[in-house]
Amino acid sequence: MTQLRRDACRYTKQYCEENVYLLAEQLRQQQPLAEIHAVFISNPQRKIPLWRQQAAREQDLDYHVVLLVRETVSDDCIVYDLDTTLDFPCSFRTFAIEALRADIDLSPDYRRYGLCDSFDSLSFRMANGGKTSDGLGWIAPPPSYAPIRPELCNLQKYIDMEQHMVDNVYGDVLSETQFLQQFLL
Repeated sequence: MTQLRRDACRYTKQYCEENVYLLAEQLRQQQPLAEIHAVFISNPQRKIPLWRQQAAREQDLDYHVVLLVRETVSDDCIVYDLDTTLDFPCSFRTFAIEALRADIDLSPDYRRYGLCDSFDSLSFRMANGGKTSDGLGWIAPPPSYAPIRPELCNLQKYIDMEQHMVDNVYGDVLSETQFLQQFLL
């Protein structure tokens, strides 16, 4: 499997969803037969415990998005996360142990994973400045490139795991147990 190097990827701090979208586009061109998923990690409380992250002041984030790739021949799963301090990419097993800390017994409410297979419907950048803090300015400057699909902004629909579970339009929502069983071999 061809793997991207971190320095070959477009990156904007605190725009994990756009970083993943662009990574997916690169990988789909290089590996058209691979199984590629954008994984939205969130929950109704919008507080996810996530370790080994560069930008996080604490391990709790409101949401995070990573790219999960399963190689069709070997069935190996790797994670692309431009915000991690782990290797890039890293094995799914390493990500589960060190970033998700699957070994810690937490309430199931804090661990939800939304899998999105179709990147055609993804559009993330908020036209009204979705990365602002109470209208007081940018938490992080927006990417230097134009919005991916400026006519549509549906990021909140991917992050809202309760609605996500009801309408299932934006992919499947899995518990941590389901998520680990599906991708740990």
